[in-house]
Amino acid sequence: MENEKARLNLVYYAVVIALLLTSIVINYVADYMSSNQVTYVFTTLSQIVCMFILPVTLYFTTIKGKASVRGFLDDFGFKRFKKGELIKVIALGFIAIYVNTCFAQVNAGFLSLIGYKYSSSASTDYLANGWLVVLDLFMTALLPAICEETAHRGLFRVSYRFEPVKYILLSSLMFSLMHQNIAQVFYTFMMGLFFASAVVFTGNIKASMIMHFMINATEVLNDFGAQIGSTVLASKRVFFSLLYSSVIGRIFSVVLAFVGIYFFIKILMSFRKEDYEKQSIREFPSSIQTGVLKKDGFLTIKANGVSKAIMTATIFIGVCCNIFTLTWGLLR
Repeated sequence: MENEKARLNLVYYAVVIALLLTSIVINYVADYMSSNQVTYVFTTLSQIVCMFILPVTLYFTTIKGKASVRGFLDDFGFKRFKKGELIKVIALGFIAIYVNTCFAQVNAGFLSLIGYKYSSSASTDYLANGWLVVLDLFMTALLPAICEETAHRGLFRVSYRFEPVKYILLSSLMFSLMHQNIAQVFYTFMMGLFFASAVVFTGNIKASMIMHFMINATEVLNDFGAQIGSTVLASKRVFFSLLYSSVIGRIFSVVLAFVGIYFFIKILMSFRKEDYEKQSIREFPSSIQTGVLKKDGFLTIKANGVSKAIMTATIFIGVCCNIFTLTWGLLR
């Protein structure tokens, strides 16, 4: 098991390095492309190549050399929803949209308080070309929902599914650091907790994918709605503008966020939580379960050390990237 974790951590380390190199290359060629072209090229490379093709390929070649497609789907948590589960997941998505916005506001407020200045980026001009909203929904909402969830909630599930707490915390931390942007690290970590918890309680990665898509799609539709003057599509922006226009409104938003978290937990608890202990006993030797290694103990301990070293290196890279973006924002 520890050998598998070491291989998995190495695969994710490769994903992080690929993302970092992609960012560096795109920054060098950005002067030769428009802002939209830079965004679309970077999104395509980072999402499809770095966070889907790369981890899935390495899963078959490095983590599980003899795995079948069915084994891959099972390890990553792809399965059908049971009756009534999809409605619950959509409800979780709506709660996550609100709570995520609150976390993002807190994150932005704190960074502004310490003097952080956000980089200016031009919004997509949907009035010039209405089809761009469809493209943005694909690039900004659908691709991240599939690819980022595959690389985090899916990949980490392969070796950590029987350790739900570690799985939730580790996949959430890696998810937040992966963005390599201090402006996103707090609320993406909190959303990672939401996404991973949904996968633990449903046993289905599609739950986190749907929630992730809903959050990102809402942002695109809000920008589109604001440009065309649609109050319905821009309802989230209108609602939060009213909510944050007064001190009472801000206090109410915090209370409402805690209420949302309460109902999020209640809905999660309504799913039948997978019985990890029974599955662990059935699928793994008791010697490994209890940590008493009766065979190849030295090799397992060595693998555990390698696994931790790789994960530490991965976290270190993510922390350094976020410190860099924080410093850049403070000096800008």
